[in-house]
Amino acid sequence: MSVAFKRSQTLTRGDLDIFLTNASGNVANASSITYAIFFVDNMVDVLIGDPARIPENPAVGEYYASLRIPATASYGTYRIKWTIKELVNSPEQTVIQEFGVVSEEVIIGSSYSTNERTMIDKLRILLRDQNPDKFYHFRPPEAEANVGQYNRVFGQVWEDVELLEYIERALDWWNMMPPETDGAYKNIDVLCNQKPAWRTAIFQGAIQFAAMAL
Repeated sequence: MSVAFKRSQTLTRGDLDIFLTNASGNVANASSITYAIFFVDNMVDVLIGDPARIPENPAVGEYYASLRIPATASYGTYRIKWTIKELVNSPEQTVIQEFGVVSEEVIIGSSYSTNERTMIDKLRILLRDQNPDKFYHFRPPEAEANVGQYNRVFGQVWEDVELLEYIERALDWWNMMPPETDGAYKNIDVLCNQKPAWRTAIFQGAIQFAAMAL
């Protein structure tokens, strides 16, 4: 789940969007494009509403889902499934994005300290996961790129909470090496404030934990 929204929130440009380019890398509109919203219930996609909603098209090659999260929406994971045809006679290509609907308390409770936020962002850059790919290129999808019946899945590989876990595990590993330093550098804030030069070693360990998780 790469993004999360609240009940009653209105989604606009920049929330659930997709950008299309042709085989030459130039932005291009699709011959046809629709989307559908699904709730993921025990790994089963349950369709919600119209199976062929029409997205907004504010610029060439740019589309976004303009909708409002119902006040009674179930909390959990959702999917938006885009169905696209490059040309009139082209085969349909289907890609998905995952998002979540969470409570206000979850959003408030998910805040991190400035140092934790910085470490998470830097680790995401090192892992090349800082830019969720919203750009779909019209070309035959490679077999190994298929996910289930879908041609492509968008979104970041790791969530913030996962990256923080890897960072903390790397810090634990560093602290247990002789001489033991866990008493002095017990968390990310202390490390960043007192030994910022050690961050690179922590990142290296966090990258290993992130790779192991895959």
